[in-house]
Amino acid sequence: MKKQEDNSIWKALEYVNVAILIMLVLLVIGAVFLRYVLNFTLPWSDELARYLFIYLVMMGVPTAMRKGLHIRIEFFVVRLPPKLTNWIALIMDFFNIGLFLLVIVATIKLILLVGKDPTPALHVPTGYVYLSLIPLGLFMIWLYCIRIARAIGRR
Repeated sequence: MKKQEDNSIWKALEYVNVAILIMLVLLVIGAVFLRYVLNFTLPWSDELARYLFIYLVMMGVPTAMRKGLHIRIEFFVVRLPPKLTNWIALIMDFFNIGLFLLVIVATIKLILLVGKDPTPALHVPTGYVYLSLIPLGLFMIWLYCIRIARAIGRR
């Protein structure tokens, strides 16, 4: 049952990513068509495309982490003994938890500082744009905690 729940979370996240990507592609194609064919510009299209891209990236980070798609430098680590490699991976997971805690704290400070300022074209509070970093950070911390628990359980 737990594995099925886990998979449904990932499937939902992938569906959200696909929906955001489709909206982004349609928006950009529509804006280019309007601008260059009909000589009409939507004043908010560039800004909305930028924010959709930010959310797409933020929502894609956990999926890439789960699938091991993040870029990392392994030149030295792959040459170490497997036991030492596992310890380094565990230390890096703790480092990443600290990094995401730092991102959450910095995001909260930023939202408190400029969160009510409206965006230039959409007139939406900028806090909504930055808000994606808080659940992302919490989700990533949760994923790293699960990974650490599994790594410790294997020892």
